Amino acid sequence: MNHKIVKGSNFKRKISAINFSSLRFTAILVSFFYLISIIIEINLRDFNPSNKYVELKMLRDSGRYVVPTVHLADRIFDGSGVDGLTATLAGISNANTLYCKESSFWTLYKSDKFGFNNPINRWDKKNKDATVFLGDSFIHGACVNPGESIVDYFNEKRHGINLAYGGTGSIAQYATLMEFKSELPNDLRYIIWGFYEGNDLIQDTANEIEWLKPYIDNAKYSQRYIDRIDDFNEAMAKKINEEVSRAEINKPIPYVSILKLHQLRLNINRFIYSRDRIDSEWHKINLNKSKKYYELSAGRVAEFAKSINAKVALLYIKSDIRYCKERFPNDFMVMREQELFVQSVAKKHKFHFIDSEDVINRDNYKNFYYYTNCENDSGSHFNPAGNKVISDLLIRKINH
Repeated sequence: MNHKIVKGSNFKRKISAINFSSLRFTAILVSFFYLISIIIEINLRDFNPSNKYVELKMLRDSGRYVVPTVHLADRIFDGSGVDGLTATLAGISNANTLYCKESSFWTLYKSDKFGFNNPINRWDKKNKDATVFLGDSFIHGACVNPGESIVDYFNEKRHGINLAYGGTGSIAQYATLMEFKSELPNDLRYIIWGFYEGNDLIQDTANEIEWLKPYIDNAKYSQRYIDRIDDFNEAMAKKINEEVSRAEINKPIPYVSILKLHQLRLNINRFIYSRDRIDSEWHKINLNKSKKYYELSAGRVAEFAKSINAKVALLYIKSDIRYCKERFPNDFMVMREQELFVQSVAKKHKFHFIDSEDVINRDNYKNFYYYTNCENDSGSHFNPAGNKVISDLLIRKINH
């Protein structure tokens, strides 16, 4: 009897030892993977983030007066048209302007007298055979140095005026043309209208339906932007100074967030759901809503062009998602639907449809972006080489 008890006790002790060893091994393994996760988390974080207002504050502290680009989405005004001011369509005029960073440097340019990205000599009504550009950030000159935008390269051979501004959709772009048409050269031959399929309809134009309602309701509406440029500058400067005052150059290290592996979990979530990045139902609603107003804007641009005997070329800029559609099937379907719609609008109004894929395609696209959706969580704008080939394409097409 006693022998059996001892034997049973030994067995229990062995089981307990095994359980303890297994538990200790599990704890060591979990600790090891957690430590590795912490290291990955730290490497995923940017403790010196490329925050525009932080960069701006550092520049101002060093004695340089610089302003950032101010976008429609910043909502300087509420869109109601109270006091005749509805929304900003450009940045602060005659100012050193900080734009964006997608490489090793920030884009910094001197804005013209109306707040656009143009050299001083662009606004001369006597200029012959002129071209005006409308569009969003791709045309504006995002994340490249002065002299490296699509319009800059175009200006090496032709005379172009850049009225494009980042974050705008078709309604804002039409409104910009109307507000500044009186200052355009008398011999305006072409309007080159950029369309980026990544967000122009499903996001930017959809937002503008509310923000720019007076322009939609009344084809003759005007904020008298040119006459009230000082009012716009003052309102934008006030908003900028508020943001700069809140910018933190040396932010405290977020220890709790790091221990919770916030960034790592976010990246894993993005990877798992990347194939369904677009909410098909939400984008379908936005797309259908925006189509009406894109067509309205296109019709009014066409009327203006006809009134001055100018032609319109529609530059269709395809997203790099086109070249990894297996990863983003929903995105691809939405973009393909947009393309067919925009082509039909261009055909209706006899716009010259120019496709970026004529020069940037699946075989070579990596050469023309800083980074792409196909290899990263997000895509970039064109690099200088991308802007150059697009500019050369435009010159060939409008000369043809």
